[in-house]
Order: sequence, then C-alpha cells, then structure tokens
Amino acid sequence: MKLRLDPWATEYNTAYYADEVAQVTPEHIDPFIETNTWQPINAASCSLNWEKLLFIDGSRRIEARLLLEDDQEQIAFGAMGTCAVGVVDCCPNHSRQASIYETHIERICALSDGHLMKNFEIGPQGKQMGTLEYRVISSKQREADAVVMELQNEMIDIERITATRLSQQENTLIISDGQ
Repeated sequence: MKLRLDPWATEYNTAYYADEVAQVTPEHIDPFIETNTWQPINAASCSLNWEKLLFIDGSRRIEARLLLEDDQEQIAFGAMGTCAVGVVDCCPNHSRQASIYETHIERICALSDGHLMKNFEIGPQGKQMGTLEYRVISSKQREADAVVMELQNEMIDIERITATRLSQQENTLIISDGQ
C-alpha cells in the first residue's frame, strides 16, 4: 500500500469526490437578515472568586488530502493534518497578565474505510529543517469527508481530556467550547 497526495487544494475536497451542488436562487437570499448597525458591547463589571480562569480552545488544519492505493487502485481516502489545543490562563481579578498555560500540537494522518498503517515521519527536504511525525488514525466511514471529521473529533478529544485533567485544580474556572 502507498499514500499518494491528492493534487487538488484541500479546500476543494478531493479530485475523486463527486457530489451534487445545491443551486442557490435569488429567492433564497435575504439581504436584510442583519438589521442593526454594529456597535461594541461593554462588559459588565463583576468580581469572581476564582484564582484561575482558564480558556481552552483548539484548531484543526488540513495540510494535504491523500489517496490510499494498492496496486494502482484507490482503496481509501486520507488526510494529513494538525490538531492544536491551547490553554490561556487569565487572571479574573486583573492582578496579573494573561499567559499561555499549555499547548498540545499533534500531526495526524486519518484514513477512511477502516484502513490503518504504521505511524510515519517525513524527514527534512532540501533546506527544510526538522522532521514531521504523523500518528495514523482510522475512520470506519468510506466518504472523503470522513477523514476530516476524524481529525475534528481528535481535536475535540484533546480539548475534552485537557479540560478534564485541569478541572482537578481547586479555585479554577474552565471555559471551553465543544463538548
């Protein structure tokens, strides 16, 4: 088996993915959906009895779409991406400056249709420095978008695990989106 880079840009899905595109007609467009003029909203002053205020958030990026092939035949879709989760420590009483509390960054290769392979590295090429290490995961789904959802779920899991671990601290309020 071999992985081959899909030639299309990641935002266009995959070269081998076909789906019907919904037609948008003028009657489906509402130019008056936003009626108020934008203005800032001032936060109300309050005092919190927390020593720490931690914000947790993640981001996922697709770096390349892949095709898993066996004897020149495509057998699965894939995606190489990066999941990053960060924690910012804010002081609820304004007695110190906010700071980055911790970060977690991981490169992941997701494959569809239950396929797996060994974790792999991509070594330096030319003037590039460093090695990229990818952990391989699998989705049971066959669709091209399944690998993107698998990467999204990995990021959400990292956020959840981080929030659960940090929730053991006393006098800490944790704010996290997602699950």
